[in-house]
Amino acid sequence: MKRICMSLLAGFLLLSGCSSSKETAKVKVLTPQGATALATISIYDSEYADVTTVNGSDPLTAELAKENSEYDVIIAPINAGAKMIEKGNTNFRMAAIITWGNLYLVANETYQEGDPIAAFGENAVPQKILETTQLAKNVTYFSGVQDAQAQLLGKKTNAALLAEPAVSATLAKAKESGMQLSVVTDLQERYAKVQGDKENNGYPQAAVFVKIGSEENAKSALDKMKSFLNEGAVDQKNVKSLIETIKAENLGVPNADIAIASWERQNLSYKDAKDVKEQIASFLSLFQITFTDDMLSK
Repeated sequence: MKRICMSLLAGFLLLSGCSSSKETAKVKVLTPQGATALATISIYDSEYADVTTVNGSDPLTAELAKENSEYDVIIAPINAGAKMIEKGNTNFRMAAIITWGNLYLVANETYQEGDPIAAFGENAVPQKILETTQLAKNVTYFSGVQDAQAQLLGKKTNAALLAEPAVSATLAKAKESGMQLSVVTDLQERYAKVQGDKENNGYPQAAVFVKIGSEENAKSALDKMKSFLNEGAVDQKNVKSLIETIKAENLGVPNADIAIASWERQNLSYKDAKDVKEQIASFLSLFQITFTDDMLSK
């Protein structure tokens, strides 16, 4: 009887150990709010991961620079992360691309190309895309997308460079107030045309960076993100349900309806970085960053 009890106790301890191991396998993910946060809704507060969303890029670069960051996965602008890898200032490496550009020129009916544009993202991706697509001739930069949006809705400019989901939110607000606004330029399509890329209508904007040593631990979460973004997200009812459960404000989007309305224009698609090296190299060259395979997660 004693042997049976000891065996049961050993089995219990073994099971407890497995349970504890599974608990520690949960990865910590850091992502900016907006489109990239929406890319994480399939793993948000799940058995796979704990996701933290932040406003702006400063918290992302701060964590990328830490020698012992508490995060296993950080989603960040590809140029920011790649620059840090190039300089040897981070122990994170690039695993995948999840957003392929969400910039659009929204304008009223009187706008003509060459008119002044209210924009955001000076010295960052938005400015580079405007320059590459030859739309940077008459631009005033504001501190954020909301400020550019306010210029347009306040009728202080005929056109504004906006990012989804702010594009859809702006169109909805304009309609409510009787303004006629529309998307006049898809900068992703224009970028692809200028670059001569016939296969992709976009550019690798946000990347998934994985901490060295966390690759195996992060695999299940990243596989879940990949299958959801590339296959599961077509079920809009499920997407809306997930957003409502998580709460739109935690993701940095106005509401679930706006997120659904803007989903297609957000260009969310998970592609392993090793499979799109040519697009990555071309895009990083705009920032004078030389892409190498050493930037990739193992």
